Amino acid sequence: MSESNGTTAKTPEILDAVSTLYADGIDRLAQVQKKGLDFATQANNEILQSWKKIALAVPGAPGLMMLDLASSAFERYADTQKGAIDLVLTQSNAMLGVVKEGLAATAQANAVSTGVIQKTVQESVAAQKRALDESAAQSKAAFEKAKSQMGISGTPAETAADTLQMGVQSLIENQKSLLDFAARPLGTPAQEPAA
Repeated sequence: MSESNGTTAKTPEILDAVSTLYADGIDRLAQVQKKGLDFATQANNEILQSWKKIALAVPGAPGLMMLDLASSAFERYADTQKGAIDLVLTQSNAMLGVVKEGLAATAQANAVSTGVIQKTVQESVAAQKRALDESAAQSKAAFEKAKSQMGISGTPAETAADTLQMGVQSLIENQKSLLDFAARPLGTPAQEPAA
């Protein structure tokens, strides 16, 4: 079930590394956004406190109630934004989990189907080799029977028949080699023929 380039075996590791990197990045981005909202809320409160001091010191300045209302509204807005950030973070993590499960299932299905296909090819090749062996045995028996019935022993005709039989045997062996080549897994380098 392992690929020659090793990608099937490494797929879960790659998925895990990429998904961890993605999840950490999203989490950090959410934390930065929340900190930004905290800083903005703090700055807003400082500004409003300054306005309150001005309102108390300057006659006719807007009322404190409006400043408290503005402060409260900004804090609710910041809390709402933080809630939205948390929701997006939760949804991103959930989506990441679904994607990881889907990719892992796909990788596993690919590995299984590759194994099934490879086994089917190997069984088909084995059956074809058995048929070739049977054909070779039948052809040898036919040549031997023809030589004995024709009475060509010791003649040039016998040499020609033996050469023809060796040619058929060589053709069958080459066909078996071709089947071996076709049955090897994809990506497997071809072996040099034996000298």
